[in-house]
Amino acid sequence: MSTQQGQDGTAFMSYYDKVHSLSFVWNGTAEHCDVSWGGYGEPVIAQIPMHVYADYPDTGQLLRRFALTCEEFINLIHVIETGHKS
Repeated sequence: MSTQQGQDGTAFMSYYDKVHSLSFVWNGTAEHCDVSWGGYGEPVIAQIPMHVYADYPDTGQLLRRFALTCEEFINLIHVIETGHKS
């Protein structure tokens, strides 16, 4: 018996920011990552562009680049919250 990740069986990667309760979900091939507030499965509030793809030869590097993309979005939120100019 196989375990399916999504309701439709599509595999995905996710990243969660506890401070802002933001969940990032990406299927590895879409041009964007879905961002939800309140956790995985909540309505999508934003989509951020992805510049990495699942056919990247190094899986560890792919996961790190996905995490960095999410962290960049979170850092942008911090800049907005504090009112600092970058």
